[in-house]
Formats: sequence, C-alpha cells, structure tokens
Amino acid sequence: MDDRDTQQFVTDLTRIQRRLSAYILSLLGNARGVEDVLQETNVVLWAKRGEFTPGTNFVGWAFRVAHFQVLAYRKTQGRDRHKFDDGLVESLAQVAEESTGDLDRQRRLLDECVEQLTDRQRDLLRQRYEQGHDVGAIATQAERQVASMYKALHRLRARLIECVDGKLAAGVDA
Repeated sequence: MDDRDTQQFVTDLTRIQRRLSAYILSLLGNARGVEDVLQETNVVLWAKRGEFTPGTNFVGWAFRVAHFQVLAYRKTQGRDRHKFDDGLVESLAQVAEESTGDLDRQRRLLDECVEQLTDRQRDLLRQRYEQGHDVGAIATQAERQVASMYKALHRLRARLIECVDGKLAAGVDA
C-alpha cells in the first residue's frame, strides 16, 4: 500500500467512525462495550489495511470486520442475560450490511438536493449540522427570532426529505 492509498484508507476510516459505532451498537444491543469493540475494530482494520482493495466497498468490508469483533467481544463477556443470541446478531449484521448501499445512495441523493438550495440555505444547514452551532446562536447572528430559525430549519429538512423521496420514487440514481 503506497502513501496515497494509506492516506485514503485513513480518510475512509475516519469518515465512517459514526456509522461503524452505530453498526456495532446495533449488534451489541446496548452501549456497554461499543467503544471497546470500535477500538478493536479500528486496530484490526489498520492491521489488515493491505488486504483491502481500493475502490471496493470500504464500509461493507469494515462492517464485516466489526461483525467478527462483536462476536469475539461477546465470547469474552460470558453469560450476560441481556445479550443477543448469535443467530440474532447474524441476522442484524446481514440487514445492516445490506442496507449500506441504500444509505450510500440516499446520501448521494441528499447531496444533490442540498446543491439545489440557495447559498444562504446551505450556509444555515452547515452552521447547524456540520459545525454544530446552537439554533439560538445562529438566530442571534442572523438577527432573527429563535422560533423563526427553528421553522426555517424545519422547512429545509422537509424540503430535503421531499426531494430525496421524490428522487427515490422516480428511480433516480446519484
């Protein structure tokens, strides 16, 4: 793996951390152990980075590694009566892996819909969702009422949902 592939690998791995964590949580059934399994998964992914073929489904590959790490973690936990049985974990893993493609498609369509917004609307979304600014702070900066800012964000979310749903119904592929 050359430097560019390693850099892309790190970028891809960093980009999917939230999704990987959510996937692990869905397989464990509770938050206990998620961070440990995520850390172990990252270690294994790094160790096996040479086995990944750039240009293929990175998320699917990472989910598969996480799936095996969840199974290993479950074995070390003994007889916790709150854990899922192995059959359920297998079913959950399969559903999550199959839905990955749908989520990627929806994300691409959402990006297209966001591009159709005005610069001002995109800036509002960036401030709230990318930068994590409080709605009150955004309203103050824009010299607007907090309630009107919440309404504006609600309308933008509804518009984006309608746009993505419309593209999905029309069979548009991003």
